Formats: sequence, C-alpha cells, structure tokens
Amino acid sequence: MNKKSYKKLIKIIAMALCVCFTVMLLFSFVYIIKEINHNCIGEHCQTCENIRIMENCCQEILSLIITVHILIALLNQIITKKYLYLVTFFSYSPIQLKVKLNN
Repeated sequence: MNKKSYKKLIKIIAMALCVCFTVMLLFSFVYIIKEINHNCIGEHCQTCENIRIMENCCQEILSLIITVHILIALLNQIITKKYLYLVTFFSYSPIQLKVKLNN
C-alpha cells in the first residue's frame, strides 16, 4: 500500500467515525426528547434507566470532544511558539549581529 492510498484510507476511517458518533448522538437526543414524558412505573423503570445511560454517554462524548479541542489548541500554541523561535533564531543577518566582514 503506497503512502497516498494509506492517507486516503485514514481519512475515510476518520470520517466514518465522525459520522458514527454524530448519528449516535442524534439518535440519543431524539430518544431522550421522545421519551421524556413517558408513563414512569416507578423505581425500576427501564425507560428512565435508558435515558440516564444515554445522557451519561452523551456527556462523556461531549467532554471528550472538548478535551481533544483543548489539547489541539495547546499543541498548536506550543508548535507555533517553537516555530517562531526557530524563525527568529535563524533570521539574523550579519548587520544585525554586527559582524565585521573582512575580504
């Protein structure tokens, strides 16, 4: 498998995972909205338990997404600062360094 097809496969897998998470969240929210006013039978209500499980799952996925975004932003800041340091480190000219050029 060459590099180009490997990158394409990774992109397809990433998109499929995004679609799966989105569909799962959408169906969970639809189920919660549909069953929020159900006839509850009391302490051992299966519908209430399903709603609690879906709410917990949605909260965990959303907190994971937020955490990943924060990590990406932090890594971006670190890489940007390191890159800017390299640019400023290598951009000095002989005049800026006050080097006497002898022929």
